[in-house]
Amino acid sequence: MSQYDHIIVGGGTNGLTAAAYLAKAGKRVLVIEARDIVGGYCTTEELIPSAPGFKFNPTSLDHVMLMVEPSVVTELGLAQYGLRYQAIDPFYSYLRSDGFAIRFWHDHRKTVDEIAVVSKRDAKAYDEMTRALGALWDIGFPYLMGHPTRPKLSALAQSASRAWGVRSVLMQAARMVMMSPLDIILQNFESDEMRTALGCFGASNCSPLDFPGTGIIMAAMALQHRHGVYRPVGGGGEFPKALVKFIQAHGGEVITGVPARQVLIGGNQVRGVHLADGREYMADSVVAAISPTLLFNSLVPDQSVPEKIKGEIAAINVCGSNINSMTGGVAFAERPVWNDDVERTSQLLGTSILVADDLPSICDWISAAEAGSVDLVGKRPPGWFITPSVQDRTLVPNGSGGDAMYVFLPVAANKLAAGASWAGQKDQVFGAALDMLYAKAPGMAQAEIGRFAVSPDDLATYSYQCSHPFHLDMSLAQMGPWRPTPSLSGYRTPIKGLYHSGAGAHPMGTVNGWSGRTVARMILR
Repeated sequence: MSQYDHIIVGGGTNGLTAAAYLAKAGKRVLVIEARDIVGGYCTTEELIPSAPGFKFNPTSLDHVMLMVEPSVVTELGLAQYGLRYQAIDPFYSYLRSDGFAIRFWHDHRKTVDEIAVVSKRDAKAYDEMTRALGALWDIGFPYLMGHPTRPKLSALAQSASRAWGVRSVLMQAARMVMMSPLDIILQNFESDEMRTALGCFGASNCSPLDFPGTGIIMAAMALQHRHGVYRPVGGGGEFPKALVKFIQAHGGEVITGVPARQVLIGGNQVRGVHLADGREYMADSVVAAISPTLLFNSLVPDQSVPEKIKGEIAAINVCGSNINSMTGGVAFAERPVWNDDVERTSQLLGTSILVADDLPSICDWISAAEAGSVDLVGKRPPGWFITPSVQDRTLVPNGSGGDAMYVFLPVAANKLAAGASWAGQKDQVFGAALDMLYAKAPGMAQAEIGRFAVSPDDLATYSYQCSHPFHLDMSLAQMGPWRPTPSLSGYRTPIKGLYHSGAGAHPMGTVNGWSGRTVARMILR
């Protein structure tokens, strides 16, 4: 047994961020990660045997919220530990079958001008939507970066001041938040291009497009116009790697390859952590940066969990509509050229290319996922196709003229009906999505070296047995002072010294480190 001040269970970005801030304060810190690699949903790995040297981000890629100041990257000085970022602009594009594209630029006005080519009405609607929803971010950041149930008065004052400055669009923004993404799209946009592009984007919320109260997902588009999109040089996994270097430089330790088996508790006080290989480590506090369901159903002894907490954990919605996502990657021997325009081809490939047949097909695919079905007859999954190696050549072997593509399929059945296994279905679904891209992007199919697909079942291996990218659904009832549950929303648990963090804690998932930073500051106070 070894004694530490603080043990962090879960070496994802929030767990590592919490450890970094605690280590910076001079505390003796230990991070325990089940996988052989840290990062959780933020890793970079070689995953295609037939394409050695091609590096992929199997679960996430772009960083947006992480770069909003005050940023974890800036506060910890992670540039000193090798972390470098590239700005991606344009960040999205919609590719039509005839090669026409709408590009979404950091410059909001530039994007509106491109949309106007297909519809002046859509351009105006997009302008108004992103301005209104963008205002919500400015108002919400002080709260999102702080404690959910005990926000600082200064943060509330800052939010109130910002709200007053944008009061003219607040009612419009509030209405859209309460709507469904589908209602926002159908009521405001007329062109097939914009309806398809926004439907493909809005489908990433792990809920049906027509589900009321989930319109907030459309605000993510506005966020990227305001703060930009960034990728670490070397892949998304460079962010957690830099955090590990910071932790170790400040006396902390990181253990990988061994999962935690049990949180040790005595007299309603946390004592330490027991690992699967029999080792035990003691500490005054434990931060569990894992899903709340796993924490209280598996790691905390049943007799130590109050009945109220058991009830709340049982009521958590995780993929409540049976909708999850898939990811994957493809290695290419060479980069194609579309319409004899090398520069434009590279520019589009470096964006997140939003591809779907049309809006009705997206809705049909979502309905099939809700039913646990994989029906590829006349149906193809919507997809996002991103080639980060266009901007970052460290992701491919030296001298290669090829590329490493990241694929995100925003809709997949979390569990298949009739006990079917994803192992026998994922390659077909992934292939159908690629076929849809290849039909619009000549030359890519012939250049393919190899591919890999990550199903909802596979995703669970990246994040301590939870395949949901946010650990629980992003519904209004599971946000803010109720995330993950009313009794656990302030990071503390009923067990003294045991804290909860991670994607399932306030404010939300995505790579930002805010949950880990806030819980560390709370512990230090």
